[in-house]
Amino acid sequence: MSNSIRNYLDKETAISEIRLLLYSDYERKKTFIVVEGEDDCRFLKGIVNEDVDIIESFSGKHGVLEILSEFNDDRVIGVRDKDCDSIIEYPRMFYYDYSCLEVMLIMNDLTWQSLCNQFYDGELNAKELRSKVFNDLKWLTLFRKLDSEKAWGIRFNGFSYSNAWDDDECCFDNELGFIALKKINADKREEQLIQYKIDVDGQLAYFDNCDLPFFTQGHDCINYFKCICDRGNGIVIKTIGQVLRGAYRMDDFEKSNLYESLIRYSNNTGIWIFKTNRTRTCT
Repeated sequence: MSNSIRNYLDKETAISEIRLLLYSDYERKKTFIVVEGEDDCRFLKGIVNEDVDIIESFSGKHGVLEILSEFNDDRVIGVRDKDCDSIIEYPRMFYYDYSCLEVMLIMNDLTWQSLCNQFYDGELNAKELRSKVFNDLKWLTLFRKLDSEKAWGIRFNGFSYSNAWDDDECCFDNELGFIALKKINADKREEQLIQYKIDVDGQLAYFDNCDLPFFTQGHDCINYFKCICDRGNGIVIKTIGQVLRGAYRMDDFEKSNLYESLIRYSNNTGIWIFKTNRTRTCT
């Protein structure tokens, strides 16, 4: 018997199905992990035991909390990204290390080295390339952060990383990035967008580079990594994600803060989550 991945189109269906599954779990062996999306499902499926069902949220990270809040049961937990949001201290909610799943994997040296070996043929070593990715995206990361904090309502979906790429300098160009942002926010007044940019530019020098892995969005990293590596080679984003997840080992995960939090929860509640023994001592 293997664990299953379940996805639902709406909140009501998800809640009804989980209630039914909880009710039929007479031996209280099942655990239900609610996650944001498909990549989270694929990642967790390889490390949880056969009695864990993975529930894909109907509405991203906000849907994870909405589903979780409907249950007062140790067997229903959530795992989600931090992104630029403040961490919500909610019972049974757990977070990936750094900003999100992808960045947790990227920050593992061996995993990142494997990804670079597969796709990158430039002159930088793996750690230098990782620093370049985070540093080049700093302006976009800060724009996302301030948008989240100040509720500007900026749309980032559809952002063109290739249009922000400077071929001469081989880097992300902030001015080109702003033009790309304006294109997908054409309904907003240009004067308003320019003022937002002024706010971002004014704070950029004070945004500590050490904080970048805690705020940079993983999809930005993956898409920008593709820009750096794909000089007409036709690299597919989905393939990068597959290689990244495949290079990350259970031994790596067992060193993460997320794993320690989940094992501590498992030991305290008697809920068996992973393919390892039911109890484990965390240091």
